[in-house]
Amino acid sequence: MERTLTYKTHRSILEQVPGMPYTKITNYVDGKVYDDIVSAIIMDDGKALHFVHFERELLSGFLASLIAFHNNKYKGVLPQFYSFDSELSYYQYCVDNDLDFEEQEWFKTGYIKANILTTLDYLQNASVLLQRTLYPEFLDSSTNRLVDLKVPVIIPEKPKIVIPSKPQPSIYKCSPSQYSNFLREHHIDCLYHFTSTKNSDSIRRNGICSAQYLKNHGISVSFASSSRSRDIDIRKEKADYVHLSYERKNPMLYIALKEGRLADYIIYEVSTDVLFLRDTLFTHCNAAKNGVNFSDDINYMLQIPFDSFHNRPYDKDSMYKDYFMSEVLVKEKVSPSYILNL
Repeated sequence: MERTLTYKTHRSILEQVPGMPYTKITNYVDGKVYDDIVSAIIMDDGKALHFVHFERELLSGFLASLIAFHNNKYKGVLPQFYSFDSELSYYQYCVDNDLDFEEQEWFKTGYIKANILTTLDYLQNASVLLQRTLYPEFLDSSTNRLVDLKVPVIIPEKPKIVIPSKPQPSIYKCSPSQYSNFLREHHIDCLYHFTSTKNSDSIRRNGICSAQYLKNHGISVSFASSSRSRDIDIRKEKADYVHLSYERKNPMLYIALKEGRLADYIIYEVSTDVLFLRDTLFTHCNAAKNGVNFSDDINYMLQIPFDSFHNRPYDKDSMYKDYFMSEVLVKEKVSPSYILNL
């Protein structure tokens, strides 16, 4: 199913993703607005030499401005639109949500988790509000109409009284509650581990186990890691550790997919309590890298500059790219009780 919204400033094509609760938006900037974009680029000698790059940046910016009129007004109440600032962020979104990725489409593409008819109303209102605010000269009586949206009434829940569990001194190097402010300030809500969905039953029974633990207990799994990385773990005497990441969008996941080691996968979310287990180790880069340091000191983890890279797309040219690959190594296994989305 496909629908089109047409205005003097832009044209949006909406397409329901077959068999999925997503609607894809392909947006084209038209008329004088596009002419102004072109003029702004070619009048600047530095930008004119890289016309395509700056054209895509401005087209992406237009789409981001358009959907912001919906997202800002209905945040937490109605589904939100997603647009992208690069090819990588678009690719990662498609992988995370099992959507088809199309090269060189990021700057004009958006998604929302809603059916196409609902999305049509949302986008029509956003378009009217955009034009009222930025391009009132292009509005006329036929296009200056807002749809009456059905907005659910949110009844605030009574705050729940949470009694914090007391960690067992015998297994923790320090109390998790001692560092809760640090984790909250740096938006570290959980840790991540990706693996094949074929391992789901085993993980529900045994947890996420190290390669050595699996071997010792005769547990058969489908490995997401390469044999080379497991050999490195053996050489570095880390085969009895489970590798976790601070970043959901770990570049190693995309490498595993590209190399065909994963046909399908699941990303497990792990409680940050494992950071404070007595035998947990920390690195400041990929654990397989030459010269990597391993430390069981919690202060070594606290030195990582999370504000400079955490929850952002991976940038191979960034001075913080090694920190993006920092790992948390948990001894033997991550018990099912620590897995948040089991």
